[in-house]
Amino acid sequence: MLATTKVLIPVPSGLVELYMSNH
Repeated sequence: MLATTKVLIPVPSGLVELYMSNH
């Protein structure tokens, strides 16, 4: 799931982790 998100939205893993933590 995270891999797909990274492919769709090219952003640093840190940002993705922050987003997941907030939601």
